[in-house]
Amino acid sequence: MFNVTPVASKPFSVDEADVLRIQHAITGIMQPGSNARIDAKVTLDVVDDPKTIADKVNAAVKPPLGVLTLPNGNPVWFSGPATQGPIWIPQGEIDAKTKSAVLIAGKRLFVRNSPEDVARIVKEAGGYVLPIKTLWDDLDAAMKSVVPEPDTVQDWPDQDR
Repeated sequence: MFNVTPVASKPFSVDEADVLRIQHAITGIMQPGSNARIDAKVTLDVVDDPKTIADKVNAAVKPPLGVLTLPNGNPVWFSGPATQGPIWIPQGEIDAKTKSAVLIAGKRLFVRNSPEDVARIVKEAGGYVLPIKTLWDDLDAAMKSVVPEPDTVQDWPDQDR
């Protein structure tokens, strides 16, 4: 367990094994005064530094958290066992800042990393790697076998894209 300080609150204990995702705060989306968001059993906007939080988690969990780059250029740390990817994203969602996505605890997170980088990083973090060739070359079969129907995919709501 480690302590973090939520915005305008007392310190809160978080179990390292419960951490799904850590990222820098996004102005206008997260609570004013926060420096990071932690998604665990609860979502916390905290004043603590995200890298410091990730270091605390990595000291206690194996494999360590994976690190990808969000479309806004900031790192996002994630629990490998709760992650699968890369997942297919529609051509209209791909641009200079968004090249791939992962599912963390069943929610889609867009990233700047290439699908090949995502596959390598997810594997190193102990996550479930989806086959890139199938996703990109055989879209219809991949969509039916790997990704839920588009209406059922839920995005992480706090993305700065």
